[in-house]
Amino acid sequence: MVVCRVKPVDAEIEWHPKVTRAISQKIRGLQHRARVVLGLGNTVFVDPMVAVFI
Repeated sequence: MVVCRVKPVDAEIEWHPKVTRAISQKIRGLQHRARVVLGLGNTVFVDPMVAVFI
């Protein structure tokens, strides 16, 4: 999954690997609802993506 339109709070251009790991840990295992906007090969771009809380 490719997560788009996420901006670092401090407006940095480059992501630190710790940030990528933290985001991955927060969204892993949760249900999400999204609309597919583009599919290229085995890559799917979704927008928007929101968590579904049951």
